Amino acid sequence: MKKAEFDFLSYTNFPSSLKLDNDESTLYWGWWQSNIPVKLGAVTVQVSARKENVLPLEGGSRVVVEGSSDGVTWKWLGYVDVGVGSFGWKTYSGNITIPSGIVLLRVVLRDGAGLMGKPAITWFDGLRVYQDDELIYANDFSNWDPMIGAGIGAPIGGVAGYLLKEPLGPMVSEAVGAVLGGALGGGVGLLTGMGIIPVPQIPGLGAAPEGPVAPARLGKYLITG
Repeated sequence: MKKAEFDFLSYTNFPSSLKLDNDESTLYWGWWQSNIPVKLGAVTVQVSARKENVLPLEGGSRVVVEGSSDGVTWKWLGYVDVGVGSFGWKTYSGNITIPSGIVLLRVVLRDGAGLMGKPAITWFDGLRVYQDDELIYANDFSNWDPMIGAGIGAPIGGVAGYLLKEPLGPMVSEAVGAVLGGALGGGVGLLTGMGIIPVPQIPGLGAAPEGPVAPARLGKYLITG
């Protein structure tokens, strides 16, 4: 099974990272972002990554970079190697040449091959693309839904805790009841989103040379101008 998810328990940029999980013996093209404007020259791609049990098949986990002149046909330009095996959070970077005629980039995150019962897992966070020392694309794979749930749950819980003062009697003051209720409400809000939240799967067009792209796409922060 191959899946892409938000992970709220392991990240370098609060509150979450992107986790690619693959227990199959083939590579997993788990996420992509297209149509990043570029110009002739070179870009620097940087990402924080963590991996577990990635097998040495075709280089393992990578950030693959493709280019296009029209946003329809994509050409392989290079990659940043995240590697194989198991390793904690580390920053990886590499320079990719942008040839004449290429005006758009596509960045694809790839998880290496794994085994049933011992999946290959790669976490990605803090993805950055620079050109001429300027940031042109950034993605921290942030999902704020659990925090929003906590923010809504806390005041509701606080009101409920205050109202519980009557049935609980003098054992609990209004302030203590509100604090306890708020903590409970906020905790429930957090628990609704903590752990793993699935990322919607959206089929991608085109293919990298190493295999078909069938990725998930997350929200983006695209910097222009």
